[in-house]
Amino acid sequence: MASWQVDIPGLSQLIIGAGAHGLKQLALSGVDIHTIGCMLMVSELTPASQNFRNTLNIQREKQRNERQWLYSLVEIGAASSFLVDHLLKTRAGENVLALLASIIPLMSPDASSATLSILFETAHVPYDHTPGVNQFQKLRAALVTFARRTGFQERVLQYHSLIERIVSSNPAQAIELQQFCPFEAIPSKQSLPRIVQLCHKLATHGNGAVLVYKGFQGAGWVAAYAGFILGLSVCAVDQSGAQIPISDCYSEAKVILEIAAIENRCELHVEGTLSDFILTDSLDNASRRSWNINCAELNFLGHNLPRTD
Repeated sequence: MASWQVDIPGLSQLIIGAGAHGLKQLALSGVDIHTIGCMLMVSELTPASQNFRNTLNIQREKQRNERQWLYSLVEIGAASSFLVDHLLKTRAGENVLALLASIIPLMSPDASSATLSILFETAHVPYDHTPGVNQFQKLRAALVTFARRTGFQERVLQYHSLIERIVSSNPAQAIELQQFCPFEAIPSKQSLPRIVQLCHKLATHGNGAVLVYKGFQGAGWVAAYAGFILGLSVCAVDQSGAQIPISDCYSEAKVILEIAAIENRCELHVEGTLSDFILTDSLDNASRRSWNINCAELNFLGHNLPRTD
């Protein structure tokens, strides 16, 4: 993401296509049109799977069917959400809804605004293309009802409960749990943007790569985000090395959760043999001059590894 630029023609087309009614709804929600353009700029960070995009559209259709009318004149409820309907028109908009569905139903307005601000900052988006705190909170208020319908928060709690039972049932685990705490299922607002970026790299350019998430806190969120939203295969491993398939076996998984690790860390590992990462280019003739070669035997390990006895 070397450069960022708001799609001005696209925003102009949005204004034309929205009409007076759509613009009125957008004004009532408090979300600025420029904010929509800024969110679309980071849409590629969450390449949602086809299944989750279908879930978004199905839940939106169900939400429309739940609308109620007062004396056939006033519509009650969130069925006429112009913002959701507009975002569902494009793949980029669906990705934005997927990203927000993974954050705003689980966090308070302040925490979700701080997380989104850090996400824009770590993605190196210019400040004039980053929404302010007020706009992030208006965006959350406009979309939180729909975001809760996706079932993402239920998946996070389900995976967190599973991981918590695995950790607490194994006396050999290095970490100790005092009591079940749902908030431990969510990564910190500082680490969540990095997890999103690494998952994006894995989903788009991750051939031969594996994402390894270490630690108990946030493991439930990572499992739900990678498996439910991105469609990646996930497997957990405890301290004894036992494999717990969440959506696939260990050998096929693209995301590995090392739930017994004490320190939380997210890393992207590249699969391959050692020879794949060692450069063996030969030197040119000019670089070979004035070299003395010692043909005596050398115990390389003995010179480079300390003795343990």
